[in-house]
Amino acid sequence: MVMNGTTTASYAIYNNITQAFNTTASTAKRVSPSSEYWHRMLLDQGDHDITDIGQLRWHLTLCLLLAWVFVVIFLFKGIKTSGKVVYFTATFPYVMLTVLVIRGATLEGASEGLYYFITPDWDKLTSPDVWFDAATQLFYSTNIAWGGMITMASYNSFRHNCMRDAFVINIVAYGTSLYAGVAVFSVIGYMSVKSGVPVKEVIDSGPGLAFIVYPRALGLMPLAPLWSVLFFFMLFLLGIGSEIVSLETVRTSICDEFAFFGRRRKMTMFGLAIIFFLAGLPCVTQGGMYVLNLMDRYAAGFSLLVIAVMECLGLMWFYKIERFCSHIKEMLGFYPHIWWRVFWQFISPILIVVILVFTFVRYKPVTYGDEPYPVWADALGWIMSLSSTIPIFVVIVYMLWKSNGTTLREKFQTAITPEKGMLESRDRDAVPEKEDSGNGSEESLELVQGVASTDILVTSENHHHGNHDRHRHLSKEERKGASPETTTRLLNENEEQTEIDNQV
Repeated sequence: MVMNGTTTASYAIYNNITQAFNTTASTAKRVSPSSEYWHRMLLDQGDHDITDIGQLRWHLTLCLLLAWVFVVIFLFKGIKTSGKVVYFTATFPYVMLTVLVIRGATLEGASEGLYYFITPDWDKLTSPDVWFDAATQLFYSTNIAWGGMITMASYNSFRHNCMRDAFVINIVAYGTSLYAGVAVFSVIGYMSVKSGVPVKEVIDSGPGLAFIVYPRALGLMPLAPLWSVLFFFMLFLLGIGSEIVSLETVRTSICDEFAFFGRRRKMTMFGLAIIFFLAGLPCVTQGGMYVLNLMDRYAAGFSLLVIAVMECLGLMWFYKIERFCSHIKEMLGFYPHIWWRVFWQFISPILIVVILVFTFVRYKPVTYGDEPYPVWADALGWIMSLSSTIPIFVVIVYMLWKSNGTTLREKFQTAITPEKGMLESRDRDAVPEKEDSGNGSEESLELVQGVASTDILVTSENHHHGNHDRHRHLSKEERKGASPETTTRLLNENEEQTEIDNQV
């Protein structure tokens, strides 16, 4: 009797425990190994969020430091060296993508992922969020309104075919997006089949796709460590290439505008790299993903569209599209087609403004997954967003205030009237570039035909083995201080030094 009672009690306890486990398993959210590694091991996120970002993750901090060290090394010798590095960082990812596309296409379930990728969801076109994300992604991939495109293009010769580049860049950017989509969704289709989950429930966006979903899919493949190394090496190269352009854009802007920094280009680069490294430290804390998500949402979305609209208005309406097209004719020998002008002057700015308006109407506060941010975090995000757009309007007000005129209309007309020198013909190829074959690194002064048929002093960094930067304009202070006599003297000294260097 005792035995039977004990057995019955044990059986009841077993049933209760089993039922509890089954209930917990059915209600608990399934977590993939890659997600658990990302949140628990790599980030050690725990309960940390935007209100308590926790401590720095030392291994992530070292990776951030290493990335900036690479950027500084690649930019140390100037644009010639960084240009060669970008050739590798921009082309090698295509090799990696090709490998991943071929491997992904041979996986089971790849067709399901690709079918989901190419099948349009027409209902999404009615959502302003989709248009906003599409416009932002377009600006990312083509580097519009970031300044990097203008900075890199400034090193080209005056008669470089910029129109051809515009076509090539857009076609390559669009094709790359499709190509990368094939590589991603073929692997996601494979993971969908293996896990028995529909494709739409597998996909993710942002860091979750790159660091959780795709690594999980790679882990299901044969030779998983090999594919993982190749994939993350590709991401590393893409990040390095982007940072090279970003740092060079900021450095060039500062050095061209201020003579003090222009004479200390390398020290300026070191200083900017240190500032950017320190600014990135909150992103490598335990709650750094909340910071990164906030920056991704606000820092470069709304502001990009505003800057693009201001560029269209400034060039096409205030500077006048006729002047702009005449400069293109000076460079290329022909005027842009009428449809270019229609897009520049009307269609592009109108579309961007419409997207901005509808985005504001449908605005939703930022969230991390399903977790909303506090109000002060949203306010901080808007401060980040406005920090790159408010200066535009501050400068507009300042220029109106200092412009000549008695009425606001007269001041406005004076402010938008280009300086006299900008309206006259120029030919920057009048004097060919000279290469320095001497040893060491030195500042050389070159003379090129400048604005208003006068000579403008420009500077370029010449490096050993004949590597040198394209000539760059000096700052406003140096332009004002260079008289024709001084310019002629410096040119003669430069030519004499060049002859000596060539003899050496």
